[in-house]
Amino acid sequence: MPAERRAYVNAGIVFDAHQDIVYEVPAEERSLTDHLFSFDLHLDQLQAGGIDAEIFAICIAGECLRISPAAEALREIDAFQRELQANASRVTLATAARHIRDAKAGGRIAGILGLEGAEPLEGEIGLLRIFYQLGVRNIGLTWNLRNAAADGVHEHESGGGLTRFGVDIVKEADRLGMIVDVAHLARRGLDDVLRIAASPIIDSHTASAALHPHRRNRSDAEVEAIAKNGGVIGVVNVPEFLSTERSKASIDTLLDHVDHIVSVAGIDHVGFGADFGVWHSHHVPPLEPWVRGLEDAAKWGRLGQALHRRGYGDADVRKLMGENFMRVVADVLGG
Repeated sequence: MPAERRAYVNAGIVFDAHQDIVYEVPAEERSLTDHLFSFDLHLDQLQAGGIDAEIFAICIAGECLRISPAAEALREIDAFQRELQANASRVTLATAARHIRDAKAGGRIAGILGLEGAEPLEGEIGLLRIFYQLGVRNIGLTWNLRNAAADGVHEHESGGGLTRFGVDIVKEADRLGMIVDVAHLARRGLDDVLRIAASPIIDSHTASAALHPHRRNRSDAEVEAIAKNGGVIGVVNVPEFLSTERSKASIDTLLDHVDHIVSVAGIDHVGFGADFGVWHSHHVPPLEPWVRGLEDAAKWGRLGQALHRRGYGDADVRKLMGENFMRVVADVLGG
């Protein structure tokens, strides 16, 4: 086992809170086992990186669709389920915390299925229940744009918060036991979610606006509010969110954001959401898609070693690498 994995891989769940992968599968551009580019994500890399649990996101916001968003999401869920069946010895669907623990014990990766944006609901709250029955356990309200639920961060100047439908989604997600993800959501919408939500929420992939004022990043006040809710902030692996000098962004740059968010939120409210994803298959050649040293999921184990070098103890490394997100999974989805 590589040295960078020894510090934590056998001690706790390693959880990555966001991967854009599902929407490429139906297009037959790749499968979960393909090697498309060295920086991309697939099962071999996840296993090499010691990652035990993933939130696999369906994101169709802004897509030019020939069918409705709901139909497209169903098509992608079907493709994902077929991938699970084809790779049953290596990956399994998780709808509760025990499924993740059982998968790790059996040497498999646990996948939580999520929607990145409420577009597939098409304004019908009943469709949220249908997607829940199909295994979806994570709901992001928006991508960057406006939809029927809320405004994304690209619409921040409008000052829009949750619509009545957005409020219904948060309340129904709480009732069902579905994790609400506020990544990409504009500030007023986040305030609305925090006012309404009865369960811990997550921001699956973001960074500190205090260190780098990107519109997708969270201010200290927002970070503190998510922590007060009991939620978790996932620090992203995309250089654009971490530094003005994207080509120089490194593991240390990423961990500067971790250190700052920990100083604001506390050690129990920070994790990682890499945002690896095969949408980069459309970018040839890649332009600094990930920080130096974490160019693909196989290198994820280097984070454990780097955290120890920063002075984090074993228990805190386990929290940051996954146990904090596991707490939210157990609280919301059940043990």
